[in-house]
Amino acid sequence: MDSIDTGSAQRDSELRSDKFFEVAKYPEMRFVSTKVTPGPKDSLRIEGDLTLHGVTKPLTLHARLNKSAANPFDKKPTLGFSASGSLKRTDFGISTYVPIIGDVVAITIDAEFNRKS
Repeated sequence: MDSIDTGSAQRDSELRSDKFFEVAKYPEMRFVSTKVTPGPKDSLRIEGDLTLHGVTKPLTLHARLNKSAANPFDKKPTLGFSASGSLKRTDFGISTYVPIIGDVVAITIDAEFNRKS
């Protein structure tokens, strides 16, 4: 969590503080998938547990395969996907400025996986 980078040093400092993430006390955020269910048209439902701010709660992500092909640079098999979900930050004990700043946080992940040699 200490590596958060929003493009604003002042905002990053506040997010790392005890008002939000308390990175000195809770240095990690971790998602562990517990179940992956295939859906229609290259979609997946990824269920798991998110640990944030010392609290673990279930979280579901909805993923979509973007492309599976050889990487044009090294020719290794590559898989790209996008995933999304949401959480309520108060569920994780982060309530600073609620309701002035919204409680629901949208999650968007774009990732690429390359097969090892």
